Amino acid sequence: MVHTPLINPEIVYLPPLHIQLGLIKNVVKTMDQNSAGFMYLKNKFPRIHDAKIKEGIFVWPQITELIQEIKFEGQLYEAEKAPWKSLKKSLPIFLGNHTADNYHDIAAGLVQSQFQFKFVSSF
Repeated sequence: MVHTPLINPEIVYLPPLHIQLGLIKNVVKTMDQNSAGFMYLKNKFPRIHDAKIKEGIFVWPQITELIQEIKFEGQLYEAEKAPWKSLKKSLPIFLGNHTADNYHDIAAGLVQSQFQFKFVSSF
């Protein structure tokens, strides 16, 4: 390192909204595009272009609407439900206004469920 940093890199955190958008994007991108859950997204948000839905690009009001929607979870395959449930559980606890004490465990569970989903959906 040539120059000393202006701020301590250990106290720099990523903005929670960007993390949430990235997690939603990963879940949607790994979904089967012919599944009932993916078709539900297309019907739920008809004004969003298909390319944006395929890439999992949503804005925060759409994400909150989708999280509150019970029908969406019912449309998912069993392999798709695990990361979705983990994501729904972790958003308010891990990335909300008040971080839970066990956020490390919650984050590890989310990563594990998304890894299993990608592994299962690749077959």
